[in-house]
Amino acid sequence: MAGSRFYRSAVSRTLDVAEVARGGLLHTGAAARSDVRRSGRRFLPLLLVLVLVGAPWLVLSDGFYVYEAETMGAQRLTSEEVLAASGLVGRHVLTVRPDAIEASLLGALPTLKSARVSCRITGRCRIAVEERQPIAVWEEDGAAYWVDEEGLTFPFDGTWSALLHVSGPMPRGEDGRLDGEIRSALTELASAGLQGDTVVRYTLQHGLVLADSQGRMVVLGTGGGMAGKLEIVERLMAQLAERGLEPRFVDVRFPSAPYFSLTNGM
Repeated sequence: MAGSRFYRSAVSRTLDVAEVARGGLLHTGAAARSDVRRSGRRFLPLLLVLVLVGAPWLVLSDGFYVYEAETMGAQRLTSEEVLAASGLVGRHVLTVRPDAIEASLLGALPTLKSARVSCRITGRCRIAVEERQPIAVWEEDGAAYWVDEEGLTFPFDGTWSALLHVSGPMPRGEDGRLDGEIRSALTELASAGLQGDTVVRYTLQHGLVLADSQGRMVVLGTGGGMAGKLEIVERLMAQLAERGLEPRFVDVRFPSAPYFSLTNGM
């Protein structure tokens, strides 16, 4: 009998739990979901009003237009020149494409090596630029150009006159850049600390030729190894001076067999 009572009691409790689940918890979950849907429908009109009011404000408010920008990294260029070339002034911030602005800057200002543009939704923009560093000024057919270490050329504006000056036909590659052999030579000569009266000429036959105010000439050729060639010239000049000789012409295009002349030029 005890066993049978225990069995009936277990069945009864099981049915009671099932009834609770069907009649209580399931009903409560469905009601909660229904309340959420009703709440969402109540907030839809408010959301629609916010969109209708906020969209025109976002488009028409002066606070979202670009009128100035912070510029960083400019040395020879002024902030005004960079900002004007960017085309940012007067544009709505939502229409600004940083990659397009950067491309415009590099195209309009050839002295720039890189440009980065970033804007906030408030219309505040920042332009970070890196200018090219010229290593020489090259004069060709009456025009002067800056030349940087990558061989790119851009118009010379008269500043940085202390740079190495080169004259003659400019040898360019297919990409329009200064020939690589000449570029290597200029990079080394730019850091060699040549005397202020030294003039550098380029000829197709001899390459780079140094000439001082007294008319003495040193033929260096092209390519690297300029520092070594200059050392050879210095030692040779010193040895000749000890003998009371002053050469008018020294050719070190072939460092292992330097050539000099006391009277002849090139």
